[in-house]
Amino acid sequence: STVFNALTGMHQHTGNWSGKTVGCAAGRCDVGDDPFTLVDLPGCYSLLSHSAEEEVARDLLCRGEADLAVVVCDATCLERNLNLALQIRQIVPRTLLCINLMDEAKKRRITVDTDTLSRRLGMPVIGICARKKKDIRALCSLMASACDSPPSPAKSVYPEHITRAQEMLCANLSPCLEETAASFTALRLLDGTCRDCPAKVDEDTWTRAQAILTEFREAGHSAEETADAMATALVSAAERICRGAIIRDTSRKEPKIDRILTGRWTAFPVMLVFL
Repeated sequence: STVFNALTGMHQHTGNWSGKTVGCAAGRCDVGDDPFTLVDLPGCYSLLSHSAEEEVARDLLCRGEADLAVVVCDATCLERNLNLALQIRQIVPRTLLCINLMDEAKKRRITVDTDTLSRRLGMPVIGICARKKKDIRALCSLMASACDSPPSPAKSVYPEHITRAQEMLCANLSPCLEETAASFTALRLLDGTCRDCPAKVDEDTWTRAQAILTEFREAGHSAEETADAMATALVSAAERICRGAIIRDTSRKEPKIDRILTGRWTAFPVMLVFL
């Protein structure tokens, strides 16, 4: 919401926890002669969960109406946030990673190599501090160029058997659903979170999808095992992408007072003295 406010001049309430925004707010941002309509989606950590804010974000992205998805991540905990970026990259052909709070990362002696991240993720990456106008201008420029670039399919991060089944289901569902919705619905079928026929899918298409899913299950891939495999693959991919691109300087020793107040043997006695 902080980045959204900086781009649009609006005053969305901000908070540092997932789900602070539950609805969607829309605003306008002009980059040169090009008008952008920006939608502030609820913050979430995954598109595969069932909370209200994650469903709002998922449903809008899966409509296929967005020309560009801008995933705003926290530079101080980028590995955790990359899970969501990887999921969105799978379903939105044009995705941009915006790493905010670069000033906080610098204070914590964290260095982020945006060029390496961009190359590994296969999408534009920019590091900003939302309070700086020059960084917001740079973000606007990158958004404009990303919208003009041709869409590129993302390489799947999931195991081969899941990717193959997803492609088969997606090909079957595509005549009825947008490509992004078909891709995401295929994943939800595989992990067992989608059990009812979507409104736009006709009975014959749904029957064929169920046949593909039955064959997948008979091969020994349960819904629980598939969900675990997908989550593990996302975490592993995020760690692999960040390895060497995010550097934490741990050369400075912690102050003596910290070693006393948080020490293994001294922390509790000190706390009791204070109490």
